[in-house]
Amino acid sequence: MTGAAGAALDEARGRLRLTAHQLDALALTVRSAAPETADQRRALDELRSAGILDGQDRVHPLAAQFVLAMTAPLIRMLVETSGPQGTSAAHVAVAGEDVWYSEPWPGSGPDDPVTYQRAELPTIVWDLGRLAGLHRSQVPAGATAVSAPAGLVDIVLEMASLGPAEWDDARTVALATTTTERWPDLDAQTRARWLAIVATLRSWWRVTVSWGDEGAGTGRWLSVLDCGADGYWRWDHPEDRTDDGVARVSLVPVSGGGLWEALQGLLPSSAELQAAVGHGRG
Repeated sequence: MTGAAGAALDEARGRLRLTAHQLDALALTVRSAAPETADQRRALDELRSAGILDGQDRVHPLAAQFVLAMTAPLIRMLVETSGPQGTSAAHVAVAGEDVWYSEPWPGSGPDDPVTYQRAELPTIVWDLGRLAGLHRSQVPAGATAVSAPAGLVDIVLEMASLGPAEWDDARTVALATTTTERWPDLDAQTRARWLAIVATLRSWWRVTVSWGDEGAGTGRWLSVLDCGADGYWRWDHPEDRTDDGVARVSLVPVSGGGLWEALQGLLPSSAELQAAVGHGRG
């Protein structure tokens, strides 16, 4: 059922569509708290129109399950992506057997509705891969790990964070800055590889997984450049600092299958979850 301003409930497919104001108003209603702003009061009317709240402001069971999972998850995941259409950040929450994730569009703002989808634990790696845009890819022939100054990586990440109007110009600037004058210590092979990475960059994505009670969690992360025909390049370790004090980043070529295994490796084991929960209660 669809209501005003994009609020919607799809019980058959286990999904909701909400703006930020509607999400805030729904969370307040689940806690039996009164709306605090005019936007939240207006959002309550929109939730009623969509059937997410009934005439007595009782929350639909699917929406109640969603709010409880998103506000008190045992495992939290953040999938950040940047590409020619802009940036987005999808949130994934695991609470018991309940899994929910958001699917924002690049460049969306607080007034834009976001779809929240219910999922299941056995499919969680599939969901993470889809949110990140993971696809089949082989390591290019002859590709080896590249170590370069962190500042050079920052130029590429800045390019990846821009919208469609600036993307091509930013690529031109990034290519121009990979020069002997700007980076005199780069060897020819590293410089050539970086030029290829910048020239073929399609997107950047990062998946962060944390777990445990609020304030007591720990986690892991994976950061990746998707260069299309030039393959995937990942780094998920702290930057190394050389003797001259320059921070460096190592990028490692990896296949799509290798990233699938890496996503699996981000998830906590039963022992890690038990330790984190026990620490939080202590």
